[in-house]
This record gives sequence, structure tokens and C-alpha cells, in this order.
Amino acid sequence: MAKGAPDHTKITLLKGAAPDGSLVTLAVDASGNILAVLKGEYGGVLKTVQTDVNGLLLAKIYDPDDIFGVAGTIGLGELAARLGSTMNFDRRGQIVWYDDFEAPVLKWNVVTSGIGASATLSTANAFLKSQAVKLVAGSDASCSVMIEKHVSLQAAARIGLECAIGYNVALQPTQVAIQIDFYNNSVQHAAQAVWDIALSKIWLMNGYNSNWVEIASNVPALAQNLTYTKFKLVADFAAGKYVRLMYGSTSIDISAYDIPTTATTDPTNLRMSIKNTGAPGANHECWIDDGTLTYREP
Repeated sequence: MAKGAPDHTKITLLKGAAPDGSLVTLAVDASGNILAVLKGEYGGVLKTVQTDVNGLLLAKIYDPDDIFGVAGTIGLGELAARLGSTMNFDRRGQIVWYDDFEAPVLKWNVVTSGIGASATLSTANAFLKSQAVKLVAGSDASCSVMIEKHVSLQAAARIGLECAIGYNVALQPTQVAIQIDFYNNSVQHAAQAVWDIALSKIWLMNGYNSNWVEIASNVPALAQNLTYTKFKLVADFAAGKYVRLMYGSTSIDISAYDIPTTATTDPTNLRMSIKNTGAPGANHECWIDDGTLTYREP
């Protein structure tokens, strides 16, 4: 039996067996970290395990074969969607707050303008579950109704707001707008996008010269006849830039545009809002479901 203290000054070569049975010396980098290629067998062939730019493993988790003999794979986004998440389409970003409008009371502040304007929970038309919020615009004044929610989010980052929109053709809205306001004690950043249903366009408020810019035209009436369609805006409040906008399955790169800013003394927080605007003489309405606020968007 060996006795005495080990000699740590000696160099030991670590070897591994190659597929042909021969021994291969394991390599290390300048810091002494082992350099290795991980492989897994698939169909009798060794496949290299991949990593992303940060060295994190890229992997798919497979379920056992189904009744048809097919092995299924589900990522975290797919798993969350199957369990009832409001993020059932885009599946990007980390959820900060969401509302599926299934509660017995509306958890948003309501701002109305015009006769007959209202925001109420309704079981008449819903997207995934049993309720949605019905936004009825006023028939005069500014002909609008808006729901808004303040969230205590302290860090400026890439933030997204999405919702599902549906309406009937007979009383369709003129416009549906989504807005994210980020306050940091001195400046209000206001990211705004408008789906102009009457003109089949989508507009963005550009902070460079504080005007509306058209970012999409000939937009199909995806949400009519209560065919709910997702509408999502992502903005980078740390950089002061927009990121992307999605309507249905269409994604638009809007990173060339600036987020408008206004001086303010409001404390750091975030406000999100969804607004239905109609036209004089009638109460134009739409249904909103699955309002979702996300953080750390790619």
C-alpha cells in the first residue's frame, strides 16, 4: 500500500477510450479546463451535443413513443401553452403579469369617453376560456374606452405587451391601440402602436419627430367575426428603441424607430393600456382577451 503525502507537482495524463478501443489523452485549455466533445448515440450514429454562444447546452426533451410510434418533443414554451398559459402564440419573454379575464371582477382601471362607453367582463365571446373583456366605445366626444394597469417594474429592459382582439363587423372599432409607458422619476417613455381597422393599416408613434408612421398597410381583417387575433408590441426601454410588432402570424422589425419621451416626476413604474376607439353616432365594440406583459424579450 502506498504511503506518504501525494506529490501534487507531478502531471497526470487523463485518457479516455476511443470508439476503436485505443486510449486518447484528454486536452485542457490554458486554465486547466478539460476540453471535450460530448456525443450521444442516435440511430447507431454518434451525434455531437451542441451549445449556444454562452456555452449552454441545447437540448430537446422527448416523451416516450406515442400510439403511432413517434417520439414527441416539447419545449418549455410549448409545455406552458398546453397547461393554459396566455402566451400561446409568440412564447417569448418572461411573464411579469397577465390577465385571462376569468376573475369575477375587472382588474384594470377603466377610462371612458362618450355616451355608452364601458368596459365589462363578458361570457358572450371569449378566446380560450369562458370570459373576455368587452370594450364599448362612446358614441360622442372622443368615442373611446381604455383599460389600463400599473405594474411595479423597476428595471428598464425589453418589454412586451400582447393581447387577443376580436370584433363583429357590424360594430367594428375604428382603431385598437396598445401602449406601454415606462416611468423612471424624470422621463416617461411611451411606446404606442395602433391597429387602424378602418384603414387596414398599423401605425407607430415615432419619437424622432413625435409623429405617427405607417409600418404596415393592407392589413387583413384578421380579427373580424370574433376570430381572435394576437397583437403584440415589444420595446427596449433601456435603449429607447422599439423592437418588433406582431399581428397574427406577421412580425415586423421596428428597431429603426425611437420611443417618444416626455419629462415627468412620476416614480418608477410601468403602465400598460389597451384602447378601443370608435366613431360618432354608434357604440363600436371589441373583445379583448389574454392581456400579457413580458420582460427580457429577445
